[in-house]
Amino acid sequence: NDNVRFIRGSWGNQEISDSELRKIYSQSKLVIIPLKESFQPSGQSVTLQAMALKTPVLITSTKGFWDVENFINNKNIFFNYKNSTESWLEMIQHLYENIELLSEVTENAYKVIHEKYSKESFERELVKIDKKNESLIKKIVRGKNMYKYTYDRGLDYLLYIPWHFPLKDDSIN
Repeated sequence: NDNVRFIRGSWGNQEISDSELRKIYSQSKLVIIPLKESFQPSGQSVTLQAMALKTPVLITSTKGFWDVENFINNKNIFFNYKNSTESWLEMIQHLYENIELLSEVTENAYKVIHEKYSKESFERELVKIDKKNESLIKKIVRGKNMYKYTYDRGLDYLLYIPWHFPLKDDSIN
């Protein structure tokens, strides 16, 4: 099909540049994110990137979905609760036939991203927690004079936390 493009990639091998990815999101009518059921949050980066570029998202509803308070089905996101091939096909066809709903959800998603996930909203939330350091927080979040607030650590450590929690044997003796 000419309107579908599969791009195989991995964390270690960047197949397309960030600017190419931005272009793909911007030119897409819908981003679909089929996921396996999991408590592990998945699909967050793709969802937020797509919505920030005004591209609506249809994603599997999983137990691990990261923000059930702000993302509401048919308001600012589309959830697939059944996750079968048939349900994906039905939902995609339904959305392509309902351009008004697709447009409304797209605008609402864009608003949520800028209200809840922007650098400015992050800054506001940090300042709420620590008002006495507002000036410092704003400088750090905005990336101003960063070297002034760093220190030489001497040794750097790498902390590895496997993604597949819980471990088979996670007891502590």
